[in-house]
Amino acid sequence: MSTYKNEDRCTDVILDFIRGGVPEHQSGEAAGNYNAYFGHTKSTVDLAAKTLDQIYEFQADMLKRDPRSTAIGGYQFLRRTLQGLQKRKNLPGSTKFTPRLQDELALGLMVGRGYSKWWDGSITDPMGSFDGQWVFFSRLHDLRDRNQWSPPPRGAD
Repeated sequence: MSTYKNEDRCTDVILDFIRGGVPEHQSGEAAGNYNAYFGHTKSTVDLAAKTLDQIYEFQADMLKRDPRSTAIGGYQFLRRTLQGLQKRKNLPGSTKFTPRLQDELALGLMVGRGYSKWWDGSITDPMGSFDGQWVFFSRLHDLRDRNQWSPPPRGAD
């Protein structure tokens, strides 16, 4: 479960769903694993022991082995996204990449994609906004004759 389990049950469920940590949705972005990185959802590398600066070094090494992606952590943060979040939150490079930090950063991305508008009733389906952030959300729409990079059909808020 996400680290919000005792604070906000709804946010907790959505974060778990995105990460893939619920029985009904085991894959998600990282199969529920906060230590996952691109191509390695079952990784046991302790990412929580690494600082953000060390995570960026790890991502640079990832690109040397496989230039396709720098996706890392439970929410598969890309390097540029992670750097932007670090700057926005004014986090030092010595900040540990803990599950709690990953949840907080993912929540920041959710808010940027309309999560707070869903809370105030302005929209009824935040998932339509989340599919621009996390690829697997596009798979929740009708994808006949499409792939995960095709835009979702019209109709969501």
